[in-house]
Amino acid sequence: MGEIATASIKWYQCTTWAEGDTHGGDIDTGSEITSGAPELSAELGKRISAIEDSNVTLLKRFFDQKRREVDKFIEDEWVPEFAEQFFSDQAILAAWDTIVKEDDKKQRLTFLVITGPKLQKKINKKRLELIQPLDDLERRIEKQIRYSASEDRRRQIQYLCAENHRR
Repeated sequence: MGEIATASIKWYQCTTWAEGDTHGGDIDTGSEITSGAPELSAELGKRISAIEDSNVTLLKRFFDQKRREVDKFIEDEWVPEFAEQFFSDQAILAAWDTIVKEDDKKQRLTFLVITGPKLQKKINKKRLELIQPLDDLERRIEKQIRYSASEDRRRQIQYLCAENHRR
């Protein structure tokens, strides 16, 4: 089937109109809508795209906020608990007590350089563990939003093609 020229598409009124799942009814082929149908179709396409864009933007903002909440949880609750557990290890505690007693800046720096990356790795692992489900859910919802908009566009084109074919 070739390209459909906007000028060759005809719009018809429905014989009845009811709100709900059964918008419209039978097509009254004697009631052709001649003015504005192509513009209406283009406007409908723009509105579908605008709704899609708005929904995706809202979705991204929502999940960005959830990621910020995860980061706040890690900083305010998880890291303090993790640090307490880390320093409850007898070897770590003994090393730290020695470093504090001796007040040696070089020893403190060495301790932080050795333990810092290990601690950061565990913090990053925990963050990923909490963020990954959010990222996965966000992708699934965005995919559904885009699919729904695509289906709306497909139905619009299908309707227009069916009307054009009846001519």
